Amino acid sequence: MKLLFLVYFIFQIETSVDAQIKDFKKKNVNPKTLSSQKIAALKIGDQIPIVILDNLINYSSKKVKLSDFDNKKLLIIDFWNTRCIACIEAFPKLMSLQKEFKEKLQILLVSDESISTVQAFLKKRHQLADLLMTLPIVCSDKILQKLFKHESCPHCVWIDELGVVKYITYSFDVGKKNITAVLNNEPVAMSLKDDYDEVPYDPVKPLFIKSYAGDGEQLLWYTALSRNIKGMPEVFGIAKDTDRSIALIYNFPIKAIYQFAYNDIPAKGCYVPDNRTILQVKDTSKYVWEIDSVFQWNNRWCYQLITPTMPDTQLIKIMQTDIQRYFHLTAKMEKRKTMCWVLTAEDTLLIKSMGGKIVNDFNIKNFKLTIVNEPIIEMRIRFIYHLLGRSPFPFVDETRFSGNVDITLENINMNDTDSIIKSLKKYKMNLHLEERNVDMLVIKDCD
Repeated sequence: MKLLFLVYFIFQIETSVDAQIKDFKKKNVNPKTLSSQKIAALKIGDQIPIVILDNLINYSSKKVKLSDFDNKKLLIIDFWNTRCIACIEAFPKLMSLQKEFKEKLQILLVSDESISTVQAFLKKRHQLADLLMTLPIVCSDKILQKLFKHESCPHCVWIDELGVVKYITYSFDVGKKNITAVLNNEPVAMSLKDDYDEVPYDPVKPLFIKSYAGDGEQLLWYTALSRNIKGMPEVFGIAKDTDRSIALIYNFPIKAIYQFAYNDIPAKGCYVPDNRTILQVKDTSKYVWEIDSVFQWNNRWCYQLITPTMPDTQLIKIMQTDIQRYFHLTAKMEKRKTMCWVLTAEDTLLIKSMGGKIVNDFNIKNFKLTIVNEPIIEMRIRFIYHLLGRSPFPFVDETRFSGNVDITLENINMNDTDSIIKSLKKYKMNLHLEERNVDMLVIKDCD
């Protein structure tokens, strides 16, 4: 079976046993129980145990009890690492929330990476992104990782002033509205983040088929559409079974489904980016994943198409017909004049590959992009989805180069285009804004 798809998603702390024994003695607890027991994962409603944290930075002491942080305050523990883009991008929001609710809230960042790794990262982040981290951070953590098990970051744990676990959520639930509601003892609707509650799935098997007639192995043509499936990973792509072709996109909003179905970038795992998509409909709220920083779980859908083996282009045409029938939206590529980031090169010999071992790495920790002996399309993809993915302007490659490239861009910040422009200079490449006629995916209501 050949499978091609994308998956979206994205502690070395030593506990002082002596100190904990003293605390347990005060409560008439046998200290032998502590030394012999395994650390059990906590769930909502549990009381946090006595935990001694060390390896702290941005705090008055390098060692502290976890309960000291939630004393008369709401405590939010945010697990992160230097490789997690979503974690890093949440830093400004978290610092702003800490400042706004400073008397009633404490945000504690926790990383399993060493102090030296975290400090080096924060130093470079300060230099290149002008972000000075002020929140306390636990480094080299092992204990909290076991207390609050998770597979992906960010992972956020809410603990009330009595030391009780109230919520375990995604990072996007950590916002002013929810914090205010929790502090006022008002009801909130936040989704439980449980990394171990994933739905087991096989991309080449039909969704929802389990009956007296079998598990769907005999199906040659099948199409399914459903609302968000809890625990199903965010995945899209095209898969090939022995005698079947499969197109699938799970747990994405309608706009993203169209962006996959109408993709024109000649590489696997691609989609039309937001800066080349126009949602020309009466009510956009039904088709997107986020509205005013609030995620819309009811706007996520799962689609699957199974057919006899056929070319990918034919499979996608059938998918386009399906989603138009289901969602009553038309879509097509239209030429539109718009401002674009245009990449040009004075001397393409400077990026021509010298061969060797293939490397394709975008290191957000070191602010570095390295591409060695890869086709030019791989460099374009990095610009489209990573370096300029958040820009409102599409990317256009006018280097007129074909073949494999070698390029290393250092000290680049996705939120600072000037840093990218500066790094390109050593290759005599220029990135500038200019109007171009480009293909835009225009999604409209059906007449």
